[in-house]
Amino acid sequence: MTESNTPAATDNSITPGELPSYIPSDSPVGQVVNMAQSGVDESVIMSFVKNFGSVFDLDSTTVIYLKDIGLPNDVINAMIQRNQELGVAVNNQPTTPTDTPTNNPPAVVTENYFYSTLAPYGGWVNIDGYGLCWRPTTVIYDAGWQPYCDHGRWVYTDYGWYWVSDYSWGATTFHYGRWFHHPRWGWCWWPETTWAPSWVCWRYSNDYCGWAPLPPHTIYQAGVGFIYNGAAVKVGFDFGLTAASFTFVATKNFYDSHPNHYRVAADQVTKIYNHTTIINNFNFNNHNQTIVNDGIPPQHITAVSGVQIHPVTIQTVNTRNVTRERFNQNNRTLLVNRPHFTQNNATSLNQGIRPHPVAPAQDNPSHPTQYHGTQVNQPGTPYVAPNPQSPAHNYNHNWYTSPRQQEQQIQHPMPHPSQEPAQHDSSPGNFRQAPSGSRSNNQQNPSGH
Repeated sequence: MTESNTPAATDNSITPGELPSYIPSDSPVGQVVNMAQSGVDESVIMSFVKNFGSVFDLDSTTVIYLKDIGLPNDVINAMIQRNQELGVAVNNQPTTPTDTPTNNPPAVVTENYFYSTLAPYGGWVNIDGYGLCWRPTTVIYDAGWQPYCDHGRWVYTDYGWYWVSDYSWGATTFHYGRWFHHPRWGWCWWPETTWAPSWVCWRYSNDYCGWAPLPPHTIYQAGVGFIYNGAAVKVGFDFGLTAASFTFVATKNFYDSHPNHYRVAADQVTKIYNHTTIINNFNFNNHNQTIVNDGIPPQHITAVSGVQIHPVTIQTVNTRNVTRERFNQNNRTLLVNRPHFTQNNATSLNQGIRPHPVAPAQDNPSHPTQYHGTQVNQPGTPYVAPNPQSPAHNYNHNWYTSPRQQEQQIQHPMPHPSQEPAQHDSSPGNFRQAPSGSRSNNQQNPSGH
C-alpha cells in the first residue's frame, strides 16, 4: 500500500474497512460485510439475508473472515441456511499455509503495513489525543468485547507470555501498538511499531490472575524500563488502568486453551482487583533486541493449577502474505510473522499528536503514585514534555528469567503476594476517560488442541 492509500479519517468520523480481494463488494457476501462495517443493525442484516434471492458464496476462508470481523453467528448461520434452501453448501476445503520458518531477518515494511493488513477487519478513525487509530468491526456487535480476552489464549515462550489470537488480525494488534477504550468508538488500537509477545500489565493473588492492555504513549526502553507520556515510571505504576480494564480468571484456569470461558463476572472484578498485586515484569533481551513480558511467574501458575508449563520457542516466518501465528507439528515452536519497520517508533504514524491530559483517579487518593521527579498532567492543562535528559532507571523486579535471559541479567527476588500490599487504582490517569471525544485442569497442550 502506498502512502496515498493511508486512511484520511477525520475526528468523529470513521473510514470503513476494505473488503479482502476474494470478496467483490457487489457480491451477496460483500453487501453483508459492507452493512456490518457501516454499523447496520443485526436484525436488518438478518432480514436481508433471509430474503435475498441469490446464494452467498461461502467457503471456509470466507466464514473465518466473517468470524474475524465479529459478524454475529446468527447472521453467518442464516447465510448458510439460505444457501441450503437454494441447494448450495459451504466449501469445507481449508487453505493450508505453506510458509516455512527461516533464520533470515524479518521482512522490512513501512507503517502502511498496518493499514493494508487491518483494512479488511475494521475502520480507521482520527481521535483527539491519539491520532489515527483502528477500530475492529467486532466491537459494533459485541459491546462487551475486550482486547486479550476472547478468541485467544496465553502461551509461555522464550520471550515470556505470548497471546495467541484466533483472529486473523491478532498477530498485528496484540503484538504491536496499544489499546484504549473510547466513550464513543469503544476499544480502539493505537499503532506503534515495536514488537512484544504481548503489551499487557498484570495483577495477581494466590487465587486470581488478571491482565489489561497497556494504553497509548506507553513504551519500554532497555536500561530504563517503562516510560508513560514521556516520563519514566516506577515498577508499581498502574498506567491509569481501572478494574474495568482487566480480565480476571482463577489462577487454576489461567493456562486453559479458552481462558475467556472462566472470566470473572463483571460485578466481582472490582473486589478482586482491590485484592491483587500489580506486576510490570518486562525485560529486554539485548542479544535479540526483543522485549520480554514475563508477567506472572509460570512457577506460580504451576503451583496453583498443577499444570506443567514448558516454554515454547518463537521462530520468525518471513512473509508479508500470512499474518496469523501457528504452531509447528510438535507444538513446541510458534511460527510468527514479525516484520521490522523502516522507522521503529510511532512518530511517523501519528506525528505531532500530543497525549491527552489525564485526570487523577479518585478511588484511593491516599495512595499517590510515585514518579521520578515528573508531575502528572492535570485535567485541562496542556501536555508538557519532560526534560530531555535520560529518565531515571526503573528496572522491574523479576521472579523468573526466561531461557533467553538466564545468562543476561541479575535476578531480583519479588515478594510473595501475601507479603506485599495490594495495589489500588491510585494512578493519576484513567484512559477510559481519555479523549474527549467444567473444563479439566489437566495439563494443556500449548497449541490449545
